[in-house]
Amino acid sequence: MRLYVAVHGQIKRGVPNPGHTQEGIMQILDLQSNKVSEIYGQIVEIWFGSGGRFHELFHLLFPDPAVPFFCSPLLGGAESLNEKGDVLLASGRTIPKENYVGIKKIAGFDPWKFLESLPNGVFLCSGGELMKAFGFEKEHASLYQIDVEQRTCRKL
Repeated sequence: MRLYVAVHGQIKRGVPNPGHTQEGIMQILDLQSNKVSEIYGQIVEIWFGSGGRFHELFHLLFPDPAVPFFCSPLLGGAESLNEKGDVLLASGRTIPKENYVGIKKIAGFDPWKFLESLPNGVFLCSGGELMKAFGFEKEHASLYQIDVEQRTCRKL
């Protein structure tokens, strides 16, 4: 089974629940026209994180989606890192990074089982936390294809 993951572009720093910078928006529009448009017919569902940048990523890539779409905090929340490396919450408050429990640290959560529960051809709008949970490196504003059976990832 194969699915696709788009990683958000450059985001604003130091603001709660950040969206993309102007450069980040241009990165995503470039990704849409040069990569996503090539696989559009293979996409059966679209999932995006609950944070602002993931919702924005979804709307920039799919302004008028022709397939069902779903939102899940598993694909990325409103939290971000500030310039000191602390976690900036949606409320605007910060907590030390070591006090943040992301999906990679949740006992019993298996990101591969989550992917196995999705149909072939799903498109995920996500970010670094999800990619790290799978053990993959990521680049901003990039598109990846994940082979769930082989547990491999390649940048498109």
